[in-house]
Amino acid sequence: QTARIWDAESAKIIATLKGHQSGVSSAAFDSKGKRVVTASHDQTARIWDAESAKTIATLKGHQSWVSSAAFDSKGKRVVTASYDHTARIWDAESAEITATLKGHQSTVLSAAFDYQGKRVITASRDGSVRIWCAKSGECLEILVSIEGGWMSYQGEGDQYLWGGEGRKILTFRDLEEQNTLPTLWQAEDWLPGEKVL
Repeated sequence: QTARIWDAESAKIIATLKGHQSGVSSAAFDSKGKRVVTASHDQTARIWDAESAKTIATLKGHQSWVSSAAFDSKGKRVVTASYDHTARIWDAESAEITATLKGHQSTVLSAAFDYQGKRVITASRDGSVRIWCAKSGECLEILVSIEGGWMSYQGEGDQYLWGGEGRKILTFRDLEEQNTLPTLWQAEDWLPGEKVL
């Protein structure tokens, strides 16, 4: 039910974030390292001051466990993913929901903004990855479906990586470049397998 901030060199605990009423499923800093956002099985996400370890805001609205939470690159918004099959975008200051992303048929395992903050990408246990308009909440594209698998991803800038069951990894870059196709890799040999739409 806690998250802890550690000194990466000394491996000493700097702060312990206490307040969630159930397990913490993810934690992430904002881009400046001044705040932390956590996701919890208590159906909330919390924004914390990284120095004082005090809760700044509690994000309430999901109907089931919150599986992940992340800031946008400017730290003005937070996106959360949940077992209630939705992702939600929040104003990081007011803690109000600005968009609810509906369409997945199962648990949304992870969600993140692209670098510019214009889009949100979600990965779900239903086997799909979706791209959404961060302003309107409209689903812009379903990128891929890998049979029988769930996917998660991490991104830096406009480069993204997904991993799924079945020992496959999907990579692609630049969400706005139409000529860039995702590439599916086989984990056994790490050689490109096939192009997928």
